[in-house]
Amino acid sequence: MTTAREHIVVCGLGHVGYRVSRLLLRLGAPVAALGLEIRSDRARAVAEGGGDVLQGDARDDAELGRAGVEKASALVAVTDSDLANLEVALDARRASPELRLALRVFDRDLARTLEQSFGRARAVGVSALSAPVVAFGALGHEVTAGFSLGETDVLVGRLCLAEGSPLEGLDASDLRERFGVAVISGGPGKLGPGQSRTVVAERAAYLRLPGGQDALVTPPRAGAEPGVRKSLATAWSNSPRPLRRAFGLLLALTAVSVAVFRLGVDPPISLVEALYFTATTVTTTGYGDITPRTSGSLMMIYGSLFMVLGSVTMAVLYSFATSFVVSEQLRKELGRPPIPKGGHVIVVGLGNVGYRTVDTLRAADREVVAVDLNPDGEFATALRENRPFVAGDARLAATLESAGIGSAAAIIAATGDDAANLAITLTARRLSPKIRTVARVFDADFAAKLEAGRLVDLAVSTSRLAAPTFAAAALFDDAAVGFVEDAGLTALCFGAPPSDWRGRPPAELGEELPLVETDGALVAWDPREALPEACRVLWVRRRRWQS
Repeated sequence: MTTAREHIVVCGLGHVGYRVSRLLLRLGAPVAALGLEIRSDRARAVAEGGGDVLQGDARDDAELGRAGVEKASALVAVTDSDLANLEVALDARRASPELRLALRVFDRDLARTLEQSFGRARAVGVSALSAPVVAFGALGHEVTAGFSLGETDVLVGRLCLAEGSPLEGLDASDLRERFGVAVISGGPGKLGPGQSRTVVAERAAYLRLPGGQDALVTPPRAGAEPGVRKSLATAWSNSPRPLRRAFGLLLALTAVSVAVFRLGVDPPISLVEALYFTATTVTTTGYGDITPRTSGSLMMIYGSLFMVLGSVTMAVLYSFATSFVVSEQLRKELGRPPIPKGGHVIVVGLGNVGYRTVDTLRAADREVVAVDLNPDGEFATALRENRPFVAGDARLAATLESAGIGSAAAIIAATGDDAANLAITLTARRLSPKIRTVARVFDADFAAKLEAGRLVDLAVSTSRLAAPTFAAAALFDDAAVGFVEDAGLTALCFGAPPSDWRGRPPAELGEELPLVETDGALVAWDPREALPEACRVLWVRRRRWQS
């Protein structure tokens, strides 16, 4: 096999590796794809796109040599094992010290350490890239990508203006000055209905933009003490549905019976006396001061039925009330918070993506209820101690009702099973037709079909989201994140600017520098202003599709 110099070696042809290979080939980058187990359809598609496909273990030096790693410009290691990816990276860097590396790593601390140790390396997890898109997509924001720069979270999103939008008539400088966001694509000029812009900003600044479901998903006020009204509302929302139905039946029986006894008892009684007689009957007290005995057969039959139904309803009500009090006491003893009374986001599936999504929503001060089939799972154990948690199968209505589906703003199905995620979102929509539904889907084509068929509001393919960032890291130094636009791949790179950029405005340099970090703060920079002497910059690099 022959490979061109400056080609890119992709190790692992799973969901992510396959998409990275196809994306690089579309961008005109030569690819040698190496995998231990390769599906025939993927191998055929990569080969038809002009790439070389080799079957073998990338941890074997001989196999890396066969892939031409010594002559490669970059290596992308995206197998399902962090340790395997690390081992491949070490072998590859030994064979080619200047090789650019892009590694798939779940552990965030390990990723940071590897980037510092390797140099010319980007280590990132698929779940870390997917979580911001999934989390903020559930809140109604069209987030294209999300990433972290140290302790700062950055979002890239698409602003699509509808008629009457508060952003109508604003241009790039207005968005920068009013909201602190930078426009990186979409053209100059003022925004109008039907137009769109791609923007990037620090998370808090991005979420200040009008839109999304922020009015429905509001963080609790700091220091607010729960009053009687709030306590009763919380108790009602946390009560099982059968308990609420029994209570509703009791109220209906009471209202009907008050009217019947008021009009049917002989001699006639007042409204207060009718209410009094209804209460003594349904509670089986029966003082005997008022009876339907002399009011005819129909009243006696109704009174008998009311006694039976009332006593049964009260028994059920007492049973569920006792269960609720005991469970609430147990919850307090264990220190577990109650289900929010409304506006929360339900996240189903506490795997890597689900856990990161919960973490992202918590960091944005959103109320979250986590649901998982296994209460003893690694992430479930960590979350349920201080966050609302429901153990059960979310495909069942009872489980979703326990999580407060009726008052939730959105539900995210993030299990590792596409069919289960679809079933969960369909069940959620049946129980709460207005809820926003988000499903994690492995197959990108299937995800597009789900959205087109309006079965879910947002279907997210994690491999499709992650592939552009790994491709960007293989093509460019200091690539923080990558995403696909109509013309090709856009990469945001972060680092210290070249020395000849210092003191010069970006407009003079002809470079796009949307954000500049000074004194630990990431701000949208006015292109007319000179760069500070001590700063790091986030700048845009693009690579177009090859015909």
